[in-house]
Amino acid sequence: MGIGKHVYDEGFMVMVKRCGILMVVLGAAAMLVAPARADEGAEAKKAVDAFVAAWRTGDEKAILGTLVVPAAREEDIRAVVESMAAISRLQDAATKKFGAVSAADYFAEGSGQFETRLKGIKEGPVKVMGESAILTIPADETTKTQGGTIILVKSGATWKIEGASLFNMTPERQKETAELVAFSGKLTPIANQMKKEIVEGKYAAAVDAYQEFFTRYTAALKEMDARPATVPATRGK
Repeated sequence: MGIGKHVYDEGFMVMVKRCGILMVVLGAAAMLVAPARADEGAEAKKAVDAFVAAWRTGDEKAILGTLVVPAAREEDIRAVVESMAAISRLQDAATKKFGAVSAADYFAEGSGQFETRLKGIKEGPVKVMGESAILTIPADETTKTQGGTIILVKSGATWKIEGASLFNMTPERQKETAELVAFSGKLTPIANQMKKEIVEGKYAAAVDAYQEFFTRYTAALKEMDARPATVPATRGK
């Protein structure tokens, strides 16, 4: 396993698992709803395809366009989306500069966990209830990836992902939400600066760029771990 895959697993993907991205715990009543017709479920699931496609472009506006964002969580969700977009742009810059194979060794998307999650999403059942739907994602024992659910909402003629549920930003998880938002705020400028330096030719090889990214990233994590834990008093209401 390359250093890139390792740190992505231990970093961004750990943030994903720790803070509950793509997960939300729903009540038992929702689970008793009869399954939707196959065509209804497939149509609703297009919201996830749109989200992933937008993420891969590295355009936060495009990503946000695939979400229904509650006003109370707009700032938090925007911070997380900006970090996701910044990572995508960094990966793209590394690929263009160092080549796909070399870049993949150091700036990969988490040792197959991301693709496994996408496979689970594509195979997961969908229950449609009028203008909303629940997409169930099965757990994967091979990668130790937990299962979960995503809430989808019909906005006009288009299905979108409910943003607060996507990142599991519930009132009961204010501490985890604060950690996720804080981490995102640290990660975004690091990824943006590294992307700029790669484009400018500061690094001779992908390993050099990644070692620098790893150093900055680790310092940011230590800084977060050293500070007192706080929970925003005005968010999540």
